[in-house]
Amino acid sequence: SGARSMELLLERRPDLDGVFVASDLMAAGALSVLDARGRRVPADVAVAGFDDSGLAEALLPPLTTMRQPIERIATEMVRLLFALLE
Repeated sequence: SGARSMELLLERRPDLDGVFVASDLMAAGALSVLDARGRRVPADVAVAGFDDSGLAEALLPPLTTMRQPIERIATEMVRLLFALLE
């Protein structure tokens, strides 16, 4: 989980000042651990997620997140596949 991963990361790197988390849901867990430890986001630790889910806007502070354009990626994959088959 994001919370457990953040706990382990802070044990290894207590001076951590930024982290990119694999999903917005995991980032929510990371944010809760940082808050519990008195680390301010983004002043003390910058946190970015991945997915651009609705959850990102609901978190406090709102999560910086990276959008994954699934439709565009799928369209390009199909185009490349057809190009290989020709």
